[in-house]
Amino acid sequence: MIIVTFIRHGESTDNPKAVWGGWKDAPLSDLGRKQARALGEHFASTKIDVIYASPLLRAHHTGKAVQDNQPKPPPLIRNTNLREQHFGIAEGYPWCYTFPDGMSRDECYKSNIFPAFFRPFEQISWWGEYR
Repeated sequence: MIIVTFIRHGESTDNPKAVWGGWKDAPLSDLGRKQARALGEHFASTKIDVIYASPLLRAHHTGKAVQDNQPKPPPLIRNTNLREQHFGIAEGYPWCYTFPDGMSRDECYKSNIFPAFFRPFEQISWWGEYR
């Protein structure tokens, strides 16, 4: 039987700032590094055959913490298709960002501002279907 376990990365330096992270390559915070170590220790007695992670620092370092705690460390494979959603020019801005000139969300969409917020589906070529 194949068991797939999904793990979210530890806290990044952007999380406490409440900003849109997306593809912005924020590393793990001090707390995030502790969380990653604890996660690695938690899975130390679980045999893991392979670890896939986004190439972003926060995800890769979390995967590395799990890998480092395995008796027989499995390969850690970086895959760009596992990156977080891309938030375009919104990345780095606060979650409570006020749209320019009091524009509505629809007006922002028509003006192509923050287009990633409005795209409900994106084709991922290696799955060959919409997710």
